[in-house]
Amino acid sequence: GMVETLLDVKSKNNFVLRNLTFQNASGYYNGSGGAALTTETWGGPVNSRNWLIEHCEFSQNNVSGLDLYSVHDVTIRHTDLVDNGARGLHTIRVQNGRFEDMKVTGNNARGKLIDHVKHAVGGWDFRLVDCLFLRVNASENHGHGIRGDVIASNIIYRDCRINGNTASGGMMQEISWGPILVENCEINDNVGQAFLIVNVHDMTLRNNRIMNNDRGIYIVQMPKRHTVADMDIGTGGETGSGPNIVPIPQNLNTIVIGNTFHATGDANLIERSATSGDPKLYVEWYSKHYRGENNTFYNPDRTGVFNIGEAWKPQEYTDLKGWQEATGQDKNSRWAKPD
Repeated sequence: GMVETLLDVKSKNNFVLRNLTFQNASGYYNGSGGAALTTETWGGPVNSRNWLIEHCEFSQNNVSGLDLYSVHDVTIRHTDLVDNGARGLHTIRVQNGRFEDMKVTGNNARGKLIDHVKHAVGGWDFRLVDCLFLRVNASENHGHGIRGDVIASNIIYRDCRINGNTASGGMMQEISWGPILVENCEINDNVGQAFLIVNVHDMTLRNNRIMNNDRGIYIVQMPKRHTVADMDIGTGGETGSGPNIVPIPQNLNTIVIGNTFHATGDANLIERSATSGDPKLYVEWYSKHYRGENNTFYNPDRTGVFNIGEAWKPQEYTDLKGWQEATGQDKNSRWAKPD
């Protein structure tokens, strides 16, 4: 008969998986769990360190390919997580990770879960600290290609491909103190926004191609009165009450440099949510907490693709010249058809 979990590993150091296939696990979706390979419990102590997973395949499992919880010092490389029922990976409270030459595609292809849990399904859903993504291909998932959940810091994406995801957008990062760097990546042809940024401090997008998405960068700011459980990833504490509850970070120090943006039709390139915070503060926020330089923007169908807020009605969206004048940003950027 079919097995819910093919391998459940706990309290293992110096652990290696190589040249293995994990397929057809019959687990069920309950928010977490249900993977072909699972590790420590979601909020449990960190009892596993120094893991290597390489040249493996996690495919056609009913829920997740890999659920990696509370493990430090992890390398995953040359590994495919494809065609799983809900998502490719769920990695929570993982620190010091290196993820390279991975394929995370075709997950949640049935689309059954997107109306119920939305952002938590698709390619890769994580809470990570001190991690590098190098040449990861998270494309053609039904859901986000990569969704960074709360409390992420010291995250680098380099030379990744986040293309053709068919619901929710390409990438998302929420409620994190950063720093987070996305560099030399492709974020193209996604249904929804290329990158949704929700209350992230220290976010940099540099030298990326952001092409033909329904939206470009979409920035959402929740008020300071919201709180979040502060996760002490080193000692293993995550609580919903008590002294670890802290105000959520604000969107400060958002840097967008050297990127190429292209869209068509009604798609906008840079937006900030009009539903969170006082829209009269849009221009002030862009002036103080956002920096744009050396970007290339283009939409052959319309020029008003920059959102400068309802305070400027009826011209809530403006062209590059209006954007430059209103915000003081992108003075050396240009409006030109990409190469």
